[in-house]
Amino acid sequence: NPGFGDCDGMDGTGCEDTLDSLANCGGCRMACARDNATATCAGDTCAIASCNRGFGDCDRSDATGCEAPLNTTANCGACGTACGAGQSCVSGACVSAPSVVQVGAGTSFACARISDGRVYCWGSNANGQLGDGTTTNRSSPVQVRRVDAASSVDATTPLIDAVDLAVGGAHACAVRATGGVVCWGYNQRGQAGGGTTTGQYTAGVAAVRWSSATSMMNLAITDAVQVTAGGDHTCVRRTGGTVTCWGRDNVGQLGDGTQGSDRGHGLDVSGLSATQVEAGTLHTCAVRADRTVQCWGDNEFGALGDGSTSDNDQPVDVSGLSDAVQVSAGRLFTCAVRTGGGVSCWGENGNSQVGDATTMDRTTPRVASVVSGTVLEVSAGSTHACARSAGSVVCWGDPMGGRLGAMPMPTTTFATVPGLGGALSVAAGFDVSCAALGTSGVRCWGANGAGQLGDGSTMMRMGPVTVLGLPPSP
Repeated sequence: NPGFGDCDGMDGTGCEDTLDSLANCGGCRMACARDNATATCAGDTCAIASCNRGFGDCDRSDATGCEAPLNTTANCGACGTACGAGQSCVSGACVSAPSVVQVGAGTSFACARISDGRVYCWGSNANGQLGDGTTTNRSSPVQVRRVDAASSVDATTPLIDAVDLAVGGAHACAVRATGGVVCWGYNQRGQAGGGTTTGQYTAGVAAVRWSSATSMMNLAITDAVQVTAGGDHTCVRRTGGTVTCWGRDNVGQLGDGTQGSDRGHGLDVSGLSATQVEAGTLHTCAVRADRTVQCWGDNEFGALGDGSTSDNDQPVDVSGLSDAVQVSAGRLFTCAVRTGGGVSCWGENGNSQVGDATTMDRTTPRVASVVSGTVLEVSAGSTHACARSAGSVVCWGDPMGGRLGAMPMPTTTFATVPGLGGALSVAAGFDVSCAALGTSGVRCWGANGAGQLGDGSTMMRMGPVTVLGLPPSP
């Protein structure tokens, strides 16, 4: 009959499949998919239902999908919206000068992404995590250099096309405008993702994945839209929502149904489609399209949020959370921003990092009562967390080492960090935290023994100090 097909080739089941599904659109096994888009099959025709965030159907052709990234000067925020001479496109808006749009903080080092695609790092560099081709600590920013996998090592070529940045324990990664991923720094667990365990001192390892369909291991990732770096593992979210992880897997933090074997190549997380993914020290979490959250990996203190303390090597649902818009995984705890701007956290709470004014570990989400106002972003660190609102940054948890960014050291478990109104990004690391302030640069606070505050010194700062030389000249 019209609209049906005998897709299993068996007379006994008749024409059992409708030909208006994503799997059989207009014919048996004619899969309906469109690049950078959610597809729909209507009237036996595969079409675009909606474009993924950051992409547009500028040529008005269903066949090519949402082909145009909306972060270019030709299409900035919308198809046909062009930037003027000397301007760049930042978060869908044309800007006239370089701006710091994203910041990340790890263990004694930090990095920042500039609106024009450059990346700068500072602090500890024992494992090459600053990406400048050396292992020398830096108390002020140095530009990350790169080397293509097929070429010889050349630490003079700058990384100039980063569209996303992630900072882990002692390694960092970036998504390039091409959809590829490069990582640099500590790689003993394979967290740089190039199929090796050799340390990388420049952004020169292109992340690769295993394909079960073709039994090929070193397939370069070319469709990444977001990267996240944990303690010793890395994950990317790819076009369509697939999450691929690699690196250390001692407690199932890679989410592929196994644990114990480190992996230098990526494997897809079992049964997950995500809108955001975040790696913590030993666990990983993701927000799904329905705004629920799933986590996997270490759960000794309840960081997976499923009401138990059992580790899990596959995603489990966070209990009672159905309105998440962003998630952040820290050392042994997790936080999420919810619809309406509230924050909930769960996991280890010995330093009140869950934010519920107690020190009781929580295996399910608890409202972070120390946070008020409409939160835009939360970042979970080692034993503290920070949240960014439209006009301020608030941190809570362990006050030692200047983690809360207030001077003098607060006697409460939370503090408003001064001088950070209008921050575009906030990152809570192990011993350093930073905020990106657009054209006003970056400010950091906390420990500084390796120069991780970027102010040219190695002096600990209880409150935020300005990182030298950011944003850099064009």
